[in-house]
Amino acid sequence: MKYSAKLPNENHNVSGEHPLKEFVILVCGTCVLALGLYWILGKSVDVLVDNMPPIAEQLIHQQVNEYVSDEFQLQGEKNQLPSNIKALMNGLEQCAGLDYPVSLHWQQDKQVNAFALPGGHIMLLSGLVEQLNSENGLAFVIAHELAHFDNRDHLRAMGRGVVMVALSTLIGLDNAKVFDFLSPVSQLETAQFSQQRESRADELALSIVNCHYGHVGGVTEFFTLMQNKENHSTSKVGSYWSSHPPSQIRISSIEKLVVQQAYEIKEVKAL
Repeated sequence: MKYSAKLPNENHNVSGEHPLKEFVILVCGTCVLALGLYWILGKSVDVLVDNMPPIAEQLIHQQVNEYVSDEFQLQGEKNQLPSNIKALMNGLEQCAGLDYPVSLHWQQDKQVNAFALPGGHIMLLSGLVEQLNSENGLAFVIAHELAHFDNRDHLRAMGRGVVMVALSTLIGLDNAKVFDFLSPVSQLETAQFSQQRESRADELALSIVNCHYGHVGGVTEFFTLMQNKENHSTSKVGSYWSSHPPSQIRISSIEKLVVQQAYEIKEVKAL
């Protein structure tokens, strides 16, 4: 009788499931696990940052300041900060009451923007100043970036970066690959986190401007400008995934805060 090889009826070492199905289950399970860890560790970062003593924040600020200064070549810039904006920054910084100094940097760029860098640096683009008409409108933009430092948002962002690196090590992927792996699903949580921080920064910026001028006239000028530049066809779903709330929502929120806090609105100062 000729021998014919065949697999046993039962084999615990061989799965009866289709390999593609097993692969999908493995990938989905790993993704859910990684995202769960990302969410838990992200919340842990918030708790740690909120309870961090000022001296620890100052030490981190000093270390990061050196790196950012070298990386972005902020020392010895060719473009000098206009004297009126420098004076404005000094006044707003006093009202913010931060535990460490913040430097305002001026850069020639057509973009209408300003942004904060870790280590106590605010980059002000010339395109923003050219588009705004009032000093008050510019003051709110600068105050908003100061508020991010006061709320320790830069530390939260750095902490989440550390979490991402830790997850990449856990999963066994390099940083770029793990970002690509998690980004499509984690973007929603990150966007909503960012929108919440932006709204809180707007609220604090309002009080800083009121401290400096004694009123909050002109604080929505930047958002009115941006609203005119935004794509009005953007859907509500797209706005939900954005890192910043839509300009109209920010304007409405600020106007409500003005009423709630009984802030005065007076004549603005030309820029």
